[in-house]
Amino acid sequence: MASLAVANTYDRVGIREDLTEAIYNISPTDTPFVSMVGTTKATQTKHEWQTDALASAGDSKVEQGAAAPGTAAAATTRIYNECQINAKDVSVSGTDAVVRNAGRKSEMAYQLAKRGKELKLDIEWACVNTPNVRVTGASGTAAEISNVYAYIADNGSFGTSGSTSAAGAGTGAGIATETGDDRVFAEALLTDAVQDQWVDGGNANVVMLSATNKALLTAFNGRSTAASTNTDAHTKKIINAVDIYVSDYGDMSVVPNRQIPTGANGRVLVLDPSTWSIAFLRQFKTFDLAVTGDATSKELLVEWTLEGRAKDGNALIQDLTT
Repeated sequence: MASLAVANTYDRVGIREDLTEAIYNISPTDTPFVSMVGTTKATQTKHEWQTDALASAGDSKVEQGAAAPGTAAAATTRIYNECQINAKDVSVSGTDAVVRNAGRKSEMAYQLAKRGKELKLDIEWACVNTPNVRVTGASGTAAEISNVYAYIADNGSFGTSGSTSAAGAGTGAGIATETGDDRVFAEALLTDAVQDQWVDGGNANVVMLSATNKALLTAFNGRSTAASTNTDAHTKKIINAVDIYVSDYGDMSVVPNRQIPTGANGRVLVLDPSTWSIAFLRQFKTFDLAVTGDATSKELLVEWTLEGRAKDGNALIQDLTT
């Protein structure tokens, strides 16, 4: 009996492609610092605010009938930062705008959404990545913000030979120098930093750090959930994570941040989120650009700065090996 002629896919013409109607993107989009701090409005490119402090506690008793003590009124401190502009653009050809694309109806809308996420990551990076001091914008010069490291004074810990910059520490005019000898992140460094900011009146409740230093913190003693020896008999899970660090001065959330780099001159931040704010001169906005040939172009832009409201309410551990 002759074998049947079986139609198969190998010689077929006209089989439709199998392309999933989704686009998978595993790139991280979390912005822990920006997400936890407040927002406010800037009205000038030079954004200013004031800070103040109570007089130190002391002996203020007077005898009956005494004259008013003539308490001096201390002036407030006026601090500022520069607004910087972050921008990205998108250009889509006329053909790409009308063809049928998998995973999105509009290439322009898809690209703008993607650029928006990228700009948020850029703001996070600017705030916590590399220590930076403000730059006033000028013709041919982009303005730059002072980031968190410029608004933390001398609270915390530095390696041998490391010190606070003499150029206005805590006012945004200078940053902690990174000339100290690197050392491994240890619990004593964290407890010292937490104590320093508390003694100065701070109430920090967040430890923000790189993934490598987060792993080191997992082994610290002052933890609420940690150590691979902890097991949950019901779920049969091994618990090796730290969400809260319990210090002498209160519970502190442990927050890893991908934008804090790992490597030499590593840093750990001890933060009070209420003392920080992102000030927007111009919120995220899309602008139409001039048409160039058969293409539609748009620019997504944001103009913003960082407020560091309490230099003594936060702390910095730097000169770390990771």
